[in-house]
Amino acid sequence: MTGGFFSVPLTDGGAVETLVQSIIDENEEGGALDLVVYSCHDSRSEALARAYKRAEFRFVKIPAIVEYIDRAVYRVFKDILRKEKHLSYRYLFQRLGYVRAVGRDLAKRPVDRIVFENHPTLLMSLRTRGNAKRYEGKYFYHMHNILSGFYGCEKEMLGCRKILGVSGYALREMEKLAQSRLSASQLAVFRNKVDEGIFTGMLGEDEALALRSKHGVPEGARVVLFGGRLCPEKGALELIEAFAKVETEEAVLLVLGSYYYGSKMKSEYEKRLSSAAESLGDRIIFTGFVKHEEMPPYYAVADVVVAPSVWSDSAPLAVIEPLTAKRPVVTTAIGGIPEYATDGVDSIVLPVDGDLVDGLAKSIDAILDGSIQLAQNADADWSVKSYYDDFCRLVGE
Repeated sequence: MTGGFFSVPLTDGGAVETLVQSIIDENEEGGALDLVVYSCHDSRSEALARAYKRAEFRFVKIPAIVEYIDRAVYRVFKDILRKEKHLSYRYLFQRLGYVRAVGRDLAKRPVDRIVFENHPTLLMSLRTRGNAKRYEGKYFYHMHNILSGFYGCEKEMLGCRKILGVSGYALREMEKLAQSRLSASQLAVFRNKVDEGIFTGMLGEDEALALRSKHGVPEGARVVLFGGRLCPEKGALELIEAFAKVETEEAVLLVLGSYYYGSKMKSEYEKRLSSAAESLGDRIIFTGFVKHEEMPPYYAVADVVVAPSVWSDSAPLAVIEPLTAKRPVVTTAIGGIPEYATDGVDSIVLPVDGDLVDGLAKSIDAILDGSIQLAQNADADWSVKSYYDDFCRLVGE
């Protein structure tokens, strides 16, 4: 059961949806599972779904009036009440309608096991028409982000067969929230991975030149890459401030991303980024949202990728993808990131309690001038095949 925001098969991105997509795609080859995938309806996704042989897609159509109400409510929280985390209010009614619809369908067309993706309110579907009893001991919660609470679904969360955390850090935070009411057998690390095959390819000279030309990157310029949502937690502002201190000549900062994936939502934070970048002129280039399947060529032209999270990211794909692409990474020692990035081996991992801006600038320079050289971590298996195998094993236990 996907989160009820972005559709699957992928059309508008979404980190969690990307991981779900990888399981679906790999299952077409592996065939260990008969998958049922719940997703909000999107005509483009519906068309893509027809090509799958081993996955049944059950789409939930959201009425236009619900979408209208959600947009109105969101504007109130964003523009009138000026809530700092106003994104949390963007899909309130859509999510409730989605959860009810899925709950009714699960009662009518039962499945063997359920994996809820990344929001506790999805567990409310167990309250419909006897689903709690029907699926007792048969449901899992896939935890991608740290929770501030159970959103009224504490009982259902504590009843999970397993909580699959993307890092040990995520599971430790869940244990704190649950106040030690979860048994060790209910907790398992399920590490994020990406399709190694699509991230390790090399660009031909003509392709690289075309990509650089598309975004106005001068010939011969060294490329520093940021890819992710443009929100305070991801550290884009700190990176722009750091880039102003980078001493390497002819370096360009390429910023890939938007406030919320492929949506048209804009934020005050993006305006702050534009203002901070003004003094850098054409040394910084904003590309806007880039679809997940279009990311590999950008990693291929990058000399260094920077993922400067300033909050407790559990396991960001913005770190995992460039590591898979064998690019040197500068990131931060916060949340679950150190469980993926190995300082001094494949990454420079910086503390966030010091002068992060200065640390970012010096690290970028050190990689670009060759005074620090990083290599692939030979012990890491980033293949989507191993991710799929982990999933099958964990839901089969």
